[in-house]
Amino acid sequence: ASAGEVLVSAGGGGAGGRLMAVALAARRLGCLAGAPWRLLAGASLSAAEFAALQGEAPGGVAVERFRADFPALLRRCRVSVSQAGYNTVLDLVAARVPSVLVPFSAGGETEQPVRAEHLAVCGAAELVREDELTAATLAAAIERAAARRPAALAIDAGGTHRSARIIARLLDRRDLVSGGGDGMIAQ
Repeated sequence: ASAGEVLVSAGGGGAGGRLMAVALAARRLGCLAGAPWRLLAGASLSAAEFAALQGEAPGGVAVERFRADFPALLRRCRVSVSQAGYNTVLDLVAARVPSVLVPFSAGGETEQPVRAEHLAVCGAAELVREDELTAATLAAAIERAAARRPAALAIDAGGTHRSARIIARLLDRRDLVSGGGDGMIAQ
């Protein structure tokens, strides 16, 4: 990946086809046309949609399924455009990259919109709601994101270790209350 590229990613879900198509349309409008673009369409996009994206991509736009080095690509990109999946958002916050989030909200989904709205309010990302997604709205958000550095967020990534300690303490207390035993929890 070249430094300064626009990195558009759909994650592992199958709902990113529209985001990919609209991103290509934003690029055709001239959005950061001097920068290289990379679209990571994901494994779940149909073969026909993937082939169409590849066929429609102008020069300077690479279309790929997946990259194992996604976190490294994020650290070097100029702007990231993605949905607001949990893993992707953690990668974005860690990389502190200018970001545009287009959260998946079909079927009443609220997890991604809530996450994306929170990041937008904190100044860590630009937000384009799925029902407002057009080439023009996406291009404007990409240009806003590219023009500034996102706010740094303090994320506590020690939850796994803290949870294990809490569970161990609870099991120890239960062992004390039950008078010993083998530490197994009755089913």
